[in-house]
Amino acid sequence: MRYDTPSLERWNSRAYDSSFGYVSTQGAPLVDLLDPRPGERVLDLAGAAPGC
Repeated sequence: MRYDTPSLERWNSRAYDSSFGYVSTQGAPLVDLLDPRPGERVLDLAGAAPGC
């Protein structure tokens, strides 16, 4: 199986979502649990996400 893995030189959020979109889906309940408020920040210590 071939993945178009994003690189630091040329980040492509669409390629990430098409191959690894399950990460965002699985993390959504955690964001709901954290219940961030306007102005708050959440640090993603796991590494990669479409917004990196």
